[in-house]
Amino acid sequence: MLIVNKVEAAVREIETWILEYENKYGVSDIVKRKRNAMTNPESRKW
Repeated sequence: MLIVNKVEAAVREIETWILEYENKYGVSDIVKRKRNAMTNPESRKW
């Protein structure tokens, strides 16, 4: 259980860093499209 808590904390720290970075520098269109495809599979082009 202790290791799981450390992994979850590490993931949260990484996520926080990414969000701060994106707020400062923006997000490329490619990343936006990939994220959209991951959250909305129906929007993928086949």
